[in-house]
This record gives sequence, C-alpha cells and structure tokens, in this order.
Amino acid sequence: MLPKYYHQILVFSFALEEINNNPYILPNHTLEYITIQNAYNQMGTCFGTMSLLFTLRGSPINYMCNRRYKLTAIIGGLSSHNSRQMPHILNIYKIPQLSYGSFDPALNDKIEFPSVYRMIPNENPQYAGIVKMFIYFGWTWIGLIVSNDESGEILLKTLLSQLLQNNICFAFKELIPAVMDPWEGYGEGRVKLNAKLERLSFILSSTDANVILAHGDSQSMEGLRMVLSFNELDGKKPMEKVWIITAQWDFTSVFYSGVFTPKSFNGTLSFALHTNDMARYKVFLETLNPDQSVLDYFNLFWSNVFVCSFPTYNLYIPNAGNCTNQEKLSSVPESVFEMAMSGQSYSIYNAVYAVAHALHAMFSSKSHKKALGDGRTWDFLNIQPWQVQSFLKHIRFNNSAGEEIFFDENGELASGYDIINTVTFPNQSIHRVHVGRINPQAPAGEEFTINGSVITWNHKFTQV
Repeated sequence: MLPKYYHQILVFSFALEEINNNPYILPNHTLEYITIQNAYNQMGTCFGTMSLLFTLRGSPINYMCNRRYKLTAIIGGLSSHNSRQMPHILNIYKIPQLSYGSFDPALNDKIEFPSVYRMIPNENPQYAGIVKMFIYFGWTWIGLIVSNDESGEILLKTLLSQLLQNNICFAFKELIPAVMDPWEGYGEGRVKLNAKLERLSFILSSTDANVILAHGDSQSMEGLRMVLSFNELDGKKPMEKVWIITAQWDFTSVFYSGVFTPKSFNGTLSFALHTNDMARYKVFLETLNPDQSVLDYFNLFWSNVFVCSFPTYNLYIPNAGNCTNQEKLSSVPESVFEMAMSGQSYSIYNAVYAVAHALHAMFSSKSHKKALGDGRTWDFLNIQPWQVQSFLKHIRFNNSAGEEIFFDENGELASGYDIINTVTFPNQSIHRVHVGRINPQAPAGEEFTINGSVITWNHKFTQV
C-alpha cells in the first residue's frame, strides 16, 4: 500500500468525523463508510465493485442478502485505465458515483454514464494553461512525453495545433505505454528497461530541449519514472530538465522512497487539482495512533510509512525494529507522506460533503413536501440511491475553507487547477510552492495567473 494513497482513507474519515459532529448537517443521523481496494487492473476493479454491491458469500448476483449497510453513493478514484468498469456496473442500479481520480474523457458522456459526478475540473482549462505558460516564459523548443491511450491522444489533438500557432515547436514527441505492475523493471536493486524505455532514455539523454511536458496517469508515467531512476540512481546522471507535469500524475507518489529522483524533479512545475489549506486536517493527522485508530488497513499503513514491524498483526519488515506507536507522521519525508491536503484529498473531502449536503437537502422540510406530497416523510434506512441523484445534481454549499462547491451542467466540479513549483532535497524531503492558478470562473483575461519571481528552478538553469 502506497502511504500517499492512504490519504484517501484518512481524508474520508476526517470529513465524516466533521459531518457527524456537526449539528447542522444531518442531525440525529450518522454517516459511515466501507473501503474497497480496487486492484491495479480491470478485473480487480470489477471484483471490488461486485463485492461492494453483494456479499459474494453464496448470495446470487442482484440479491443484496445479509448486507449490514445502506449504500447511498460511491466515491472512488480509479485510474483512466480501469475507470469505466465501475460506472458500467453501478449505472445498472443508478447508484451515484463521485469520481476524484479519473480524467477519462469518456466519463463526460452523460448518456452512457448518467450517474457519474466528477470531483475534478474539465481538462480544457489545463490545456489552455499549458499554452499560456509556454508563451509567458518564451519557451519555443520543447519535448513531449504522453501516455499511449485516449487521454494522450486527446492532449495531442488539442495542444499540437495551439502550440504550433504560437510558434512553439517540438524537439520530440514520445508515446509511453502503461506499466501495469509497479514493481516491473525494479529487480535486484537495479532498474531494468525494456526496448521502448531504452529508446526514451536515449532521447532524454541526447535532446537539446530543456523544457519537457509529461502527461499521463501514474500507470503510464511509471515508465518515465523507471527511466529517471535508471539514469539518476543507477547511472548517477540525473535528467535535470524543466519538467512540466499535468495534473493526471502525482510524480511525488512512489511505491517506495528508493525510486524517487530528487535531482531530476527539482524545480518541477506541475498542474495540480485545486486545494485549500486545512489546518484542522493537519491536527487530525498529528493525533493518529495505532493504539486508538480503527481505520481500515491502518497498521499496514503505519508499518509502511515508518518501515517498522507489527508482530501483533503478523506484519514483518526484514531488518526493521518494531513500531513503537509513538512515531509522528510529520517526521517522515514528504515524498513518503505529506501533511498538507493535496488536490486529490481536497476533492475527496468535497465529495463526502456533497453527498452529506444532498442527503440533508433530501431530509429538509421543503424537500419532504416536494418529493412526497402525500404526507409521508423520507425514511433514512429505506431511501434508494437513485432518489439521491436529483438532490446531488443541484447541491451548492460553502465548505469549511469558505469555497463554494457545485457541479456544472456536465456534472463536473466547477473548479480549476493550481500551478505548483516543487523543490526537492537530497534527504527526500520536498517543498511545494503555490506559484499560479488556472481559474475558469475568473473574469475574462484573468483565468491564468503565475508569479515567475517566486519559482525555484533546477540548479542547472540560472535563467529560463
């Protein structure tokens, strides 16, 4: 389990704790959640979805026997490679799905996926922001690495003509295949590259382009990470470029800290899902302790973060001491675990609140009269997921950071992107600086903003 991915469970628990303690949202009701880990492939996604819907303990499909919970909505963060399996199944039962991880353009089809609500913004503002960034800095000679899938194809169709119209040319354009097994290529302490990745390594080593745009989700970009690891960690020749990375890939999330390449990524500019500072979330993280937590997989998470063993739970790490339960999350490198609320975590936080506000609206007195004109009232235990949808479509609320949250007519979160400058250090720690914003809701001409004076560039570039 990637420690950074466990943020998904942590922020979910944090949001529910806030809601259940808030007397103004669903008073006298308690929201709970269950966690299903989907695998790194389509089959695992289908099995996880089916186990969520049915007990799979001798119960036939479509019979919800012996289920102890009332399923109201599903919040999920699938990758683009397996994002369509879950909605296809859930649409049969009209269960609302709030997606915070997939940029799959197919999910925009409201005829095929009417129950999908995207907690991430439309990609078009990001594409426009990329072009404006290149123009702002006067970059006219760039390299391009994109995923070999529909998302990469759309980026190429959208960007190529716009870039060429602005006299921005390409040193190279490379399609990179997905790596389905994150451990593939890492063996015996060394990185092994296949023929396609060897070609990419040669191109990056020989190109005269200093600015490189990388686009793709974590499975696609794992190949690029392998190339960077091969050169920086094995060959001691870091790929020190001006990396521009789209929001699809959190390049700081690694399945173990030994493959993070701080020299290559120092000074990176990345587009990220918009977030806000949540001081209470940091306090929540500081109070976590294995002795008290009842969160799913928490002991496994703790063991992975602090590289320690838990004999009580049969969790052993070779040559590592036992966990003391006194460790602090704030003490580990940020490449392993960040205390700040990431854009993805912020999307999950807002998704949980969106469902809570939809249910609250459903149980308000006005909603009672509109939906049930015969004097009956909603029964919390007997509501059906499809009944929640009409309220979810029209939710509009201010979250605890003061930001207004609502869906546009396409079922997408009306939000934008942050532009982040990442500074890395040899001890694996990182420092993120917010240097700009893409805000589609801003007045015309002000959608793209950036402060070049606060950017820290890779030491190889004194002037860009």
